[in-house]
Amino acid sequence: MLIRFIFENFGSFKDRSEFSMVASKVARHPAHVMEFAKKRILRSSFVFGANAGGKTSFFRALEFAVDIVRKGIRHVDCSGRNFRLCNKPSDNGMFQFDFIADGHVYSYGFVVSYSTVSIIAEWLYLCDDAKNNICIFNRENVKNKICVQTGIAEPIIDTNWWDFYKKDFVGGDNSQTLVLGDLALRSAENNGIVEHVLSVTKWFRRFTLISPEQIYNGGLYLRGDEAAKAKLESYLRHFDTGITKIVLKDVDYDDVAKKLPSYIRDDIQHGFKKMPDGLRDRITASVSNDKVAYFFSPGKGKVHIRAQQLMFEHGFKTRLFERREESDGTRRLLDILPLLITLESGAIVVIDEIDRSLHTKATTEFIKQFLEQDNRLGSQLIATTHDGEVLDLDLLRQDEIWFVERGDDYVSRLFPLTKFKVRFDMSVKKDYLLGRYGALPIFGRLGELEP
Repeated sequence: MLIRFIFENFGSFKDRSEFSMVASKVARHPAHVMEFAKKRILRSSFVFGANAGGKTSFFRALEFAVDIVRKGIRHVDCSGRNFRLCNKPSDNGMFQFDFIADGHVYSYGFVVSYSTVSIIAEWLYLCDDAKNNICIFNRENVKNKICVQTGIAEPIIDTNWWDFYKKDFVGGDNSQTLVLGDLALRSAENNGIVEHVLSVTKWFRRFTLISPEQIYNGGLYLRGDEAAKAKLESYLRHFDTGITKIVLKDVDYDDVAKKLPSYIRDDIQHGFKKMPDGLRDRITASVSNDKVAYFFSPGKGKVHIRAQQLMFEHGFKTRLFERREESDGTRRLLDILPLLITLESGAIVVIDEIDRSLHTKATTEFIKQFLEQDNRLGSQLIATTHDGEVLDLDLLRQDEIWFVERGDDYVSRLFPLTKFKVRFDMSVKKDYLLGRYGALPIFGRLGELEP
């Protein structure tokens, strides 16, 4: 689970910013706190602020850093990511994650050069003992040369193997390669370092990040998982969408294929042709947008590819509705409700503008449904929002509430509600709208806009 995210020089954030999931001494809502490795960690946090205040920059900083770990910096857009509204913009961005994985506490981070699209520093520490952190590896550039060191000694590590690895990594063109990802590829080596590296890389796969314009593809599980499908139908009824049943309707693949871009059509056809027989019953492809969703699977007999369209019943079995016919709010719920099922599996879900197109009661109910879940696997929900109704201490703890504000210098700054020492019986929403905590839009006079 995430303990802390620290970043610097990204988007509207110029200075070092720290976002913490560490629980304070607040006594209310004890079920919102998890205890692991002698640490008290929050299950959720919510970031409030004005439009253009920095909420999306915060979300994108998380997304950018996670994508570099998962995909590699070669496959991530680095252009224009730094803070540029100053005389001498810095070229380097720093990102660090402190977290718990497989029972250990880790601190992993890296520094990137946006202009050269390269890694200029990287580190991984084992922090189980707060007074004696162990350096698993530390990578830095010294006189334009990569230098990699470890603080782990024999017998935990084979020094001959490590010396060979360092020589091999430093000798290659690895300015765009993370040591973390490179070591993970050498998982056949049982040297003590790789075990930690695999735990860390597995932890980064737990992230699910959803932007406002993104269609969450969690509906993939709808085919073949009747229990998950029934649970989602139950959520849709609970949220009063009018949908009574989810239906996957068989449609003609050739008709659907004509509507698909050629590269998607080719990927589906070639992928299913080359698929081993043992996987044919387990693999599904999907294509979706805000209007329609299709699922594809290997056909049987003369049917090469089976196509199904996602449809919805509203009380009448003979009358089905497409996604495009549902309201904006229902389509948004179709995107985020599957996340409640994802959160049951130990995920870390980050949503930018969780309240988009939703009634305020639907937003707060979604949060309640998550917080009422059994959370033995350590799931966490982090979201940005404009919805003042979420600023309710009957719903959240004080330490689950964060604000982001853009100053007169155009720099965004992130700070927690606990900075203000708010009592549990105060109206946080009222004080926020009165401007006590900042992070509100400031409107200029219309006369100032006249030529």
